[in-house]
Amino acid sequence: MITSEDLDRLMRAVEGEAHAFLTGRFGTDTGFTQADDMTIFGPFGGPAPNMPPSELMALQQAASKQFEFGQTTFETVNRIVSDDLVVLVMIERNRARLAGATELQPWVLRTTQAFRLDEHGHWWRLHRHADPLIRFRPGDETFALARDPDAP
Repeated sequence: MITSEDLDRLMRAVEGEAHAFLTGRFGTDTGFTQADDMTIFGPFGGPAPNMPPSELMALQQAASKQFEFGQTTFETVNRIVSDDLVVLVMIERNRARLAGATELQPWVLRTTQAFRLDEHGHWWRLHRHADPLIRFRPGDETFALARDPDAP
């Protein structure tokens, strides 16, 4: 059974990971581990990477290296708890500075993350989806974003 203390610990871990990502230090100890079969839809687009965990970690670390500094606040839209699973649906309100840039800029993401708490009290991330589609768009703009240049 997941306790409120477990959920607090998970939220601290998620917040720590966001800070590490926005300061170019992704992969430092966050209080959870990415499952070997974790799926990710990252905020930069593209298909879900289908690769071994070490390669996925390297890909995420490279993405993190694009950032020099950042701050995040979280708005919880929904939290689903069932047995040993938690799904967090959040808005991540980031202010970030890309490497080499001088100004912080807003980078707001809609995120959904799924975690499992094992019998030893350790959190495993099973899935993360993040996208910058926070602003409502009419159909034509949405279709323009979704156009696949490789589709027939």
